[in-house]
Amino acid sequence: MKKITVIFTLFVTILSCNKDTHSNDSSSFTWTHQNVFHSATSADAYISQAGLGVGPNQILAFVTTSGPNYRVSIRLSSLNPNSYAVSLTSNKLDYVDDLGNNLAGAQGSVTISSNANNKLSGSFSVKLINASFDTTAFIGLFTNITVHP
Repeated sequence: MKKITVIFTLFVTILSCNKDTHSNDSSSFTWTHQNVFHSATSADAYISQAGLGVGPNQILAFVTTSGPNYRVSIRLSSLNPNSYAVSLTSNKLDYVDDLGNNLAGAQGSVTISSNANNKLSGSFSVKLINASFDTTAFIGLFTNITVHP
């Protein structure tokens, strides 16, 4: 009887220690610009004004090498699931490229596919324009980024 108890205890211990290392809560924010893939080191979304130049309905993505400044800023009319047409005047997308140039979304769309449990997911496909009116494609995907009130 003792042998069965020891085996059962060992079995339960092994099963309870077996943890799933693939969490559904992992977040990511990735994009491609001029055939170069980028991955943000952090990204957040803000429902309301969160400080000078942050929010409301704004998504920000950062890369460590860019210092405290964002690389991607998306300001939408809402963070509700929907597709939002991007232009220079509404539903704005701003991007700072690898050379430090400021580019703006001239046309395209941002799609919010999910906003639940303080996590936001979606994608974007936008034509960026620079000061010389040159355009480049900008596509990306964000998953489970934190939504701040």
